[in-house]
Amino acid sequence: MTVSLDIWHLDVPEFLEMQAENGDQRRKAYDIFPQLVVADEFMRRVLDRRSWTLVDPYEVRVKLGIELAELWGENFEQAYAKVEDWAEKGELELVKRVNARDLFKTIMRSQVETGMPYLWFKDTVNRANPNQHDGYIPGGNLCQESWSNVAPGKLAHCCNLNSLNLANLEVEELPEICALAVRMLDNTIELTQAPFQAAGDHNQRYRTIGVGCMGLADWLAKRRLSYGHLSEISNLFEDIGYYCTQASMELAKERGAYAAFAGSEWSQGKLIGAKPQTWFLENAACPERWQQLAADIQQYGIRNSHITAIAPNTSSSLVQGVLPVFCRFIAVFSTISGLKARFPLRHPLSAKVCGFTRKIRLSCKTKL
Repeated sequence: MTVSLDIWHLDVPEFLEMQAENGDQRRKAYDIFPQLVVADEFMRRVLDRRSWTLVDPYEVRVKLGIELAELWGENFEQAYAKVEDWAEKGELELVKRVNARDLFKTIMRSQVETGMPYLWFKDTVNRANPNQHDGYIPGGNLCQESWSNVAPGKLAHCCNLNSLNLANLEVEELPEICALAVRMLDNTIELTQAPFQAAGDHNQRYRTIGVGCMGLADWLAKRRLSYGHLSEISNLFEDIGYYCTQASMELAKERGAYAAFAGSEWSQGKLIGAKPQTWFLENAACPERWQQLAADIQQYGIRNSHITAIAPNTSSSLVQGVLPVFCRFIAVFSTISGLKARFPLRHPLSAKVCGFTRKIRLSCKTKL
């Protein structure tokens, strides 16, 4: 379970101590995953070594009528400036001023000591939200692979995920496999029962899916590439993003667009991450196809509001004998832990590597 707290909340210092081994054990919570929701304004103040004001959201709501947790971007910054002004005048009682950089150092120390909290950058995520017209994203989920609009008691984010096994894929197979993965997940929404009503309503409104991957290290090794070959990796994931998005558009022709499509960033000609077409024209390896895809989406709609994700797949990938997501090999032979067992791993080129090593050893023995 993950519990999130906004970076401006009065309880942030205590929140950072909840998993530390020292201190009052009655104030600890070792079985949750704490998450800090961070605003851009805080990071700017970290850079500038400026002060940061921690406040009580209830007092702010009662006295100013402002719900800070529901705001992001410029709206948050304007409201937060008003809150600080009231605090400066002494109109708020529950206030604590800290140096933003010192607070960030405390966060980093907690991460070094406990591995937590993880940071969720609210403004960045909401700028990339394709459904800005229909709500906002207040925080991330436990695995942090996908986010979407939620509303307490009404809409609950639902994860519908699968992963492409890159170790067994050739580039020319991507169009067909991506289309199959998208169709499979869209069928899952129709054929399965959500665990509770809010999750089911969310599925029907946004139809969020997440096509991920596993075995990037295997894909690179089989092509004699490394993680330094950034253009090849970028082109691979551009192809995956394009073919999955195109498949969702084709599904919209067949089954209709998702319910909240009208007014979305997709409907305005924007693409993955709510980025404008100009970004793809400047950065994509094949920019023209993205321009055509944006026009097709505006004409036919898109079936799923979110389509690709970095799906968590450690256990499922290890069962298939490949490394999770984009994790790398650390040795020719090694083991890695899954949920219930340790799995042996063999580098995909281990036979050739071992043969080469054996030749070196024999050569050394001959010379000796």
